[in-house]
Amino acid sequence: MKLKGFILLFIGLLSVGIFTFYSYHESVPLPKAESEPDLGRLESSKKDNLEPENSVNDKAKTAHVTHEEKIPYDGEWCMISVDLTEKDQQFAMNELSEWNVIRGNLILSGGEAMRAYSEANGAHYLEPYREMSLDNLRHAVKNDDRFAMISALQRFDVSLVEKDAIADRLLINDSNKFSLLHKVNREIGRAVSLYENNESNKILIKDSIKNALVYSQYGLKSYDISPMRMLLTMIKEELPRDYLPSTILSSKDIVDINRRVDVLSEQLDDERTKEGFQVLSNIDIPKIAKHWFNMELGVLYIEHEQELKYLSALDTDGRASLKPNECTEQYVGSYR
Repeated sequence: MKLKGFILLFIGLLSVGIFTFYSYHESVPLPKAESEPDLGRLESSKKDNLEPENSVNDKAKTAHVTHEEKIPYDGEWCMISVDLTEKDQQFAMNELSEWNVIRGNLILSGGEAMRAYSEANGAHYLEPYREMSLDNLRHAVKNDDRFAMISALQRFDVSLVEKDAIADRLLINDSNKFSLLHKVNREIGRAVSLYENNESNKILIKDSIKNALVYSQYGLKSYDISPMRMLLTMIKEELPRDYLPSTILSSKDIVDINRRVDVLSEQLDDERTKEGFQVLSNIDIPKIAKHWFNMELGVLYIEHEQELKYLSALDTDGRASLKPNECTEQYVGSYR
């Protein structure tokens, strides 16, 4: 039962924590200093996001009431807390923690609202950098300290220009998580700024949305759906419906986005090879990453089904698919 509760909190805070951090404290442009997190709004959002998750697992538990035999970890399972033995559940979560470190999915601790999530997501790796002086942090970043770079992307005292350079560097040394989130936030933030200043900037706005989709699609190569979640959530909350991908993008745009994802992949692979890093296609993606992706995709389908189905036209070999599968449909069905 403890693991079930942990998973609910983990997914719920994942849905709101990162988006809240970026969209409310680093939107583009920034005419004033970045502020502290709006914990009241975060707590409210957390509650809203956790309640449906409870519904998913409660209904899933009912649906599996006759499922007495557990499925081996190497088998075809969907729900960690339902389908696996306690031993395999623990193994899955350990494997997920290891994958989070590899991919740079590490949350800087700070405040009670994010404590459980950050502790579960390797906050201890970043703790030395949380209150490090800015000069020392910059020195660590300059020395290619990946934990310092991941921390810098989450600190409010690091400038956006510095974060842009750090995000570019993290894309090369394989820590994609926060670099992609930063890129998506910058592009959608630019789109929002263009819209607020002049609604006639539709072509420029579409270009920014396409840029964000390139980064979101690149994230799918490592089964990371968080950039896509940020993109869809920011557009839904900050822009009119006319700017949803299914409305603003043409079939030619879809082709162009795929082409640009391939170009970005080739460029980054070349840089990785030059510096002795593995190319992304050669990195072994653990089983839990794919199952966790299915779970998050199922949750995302609840609010963004139309957009995800439209964007599934971007599906191609080498990336996780946005099309619903048996596991995602199981999660979606549990909501309804």
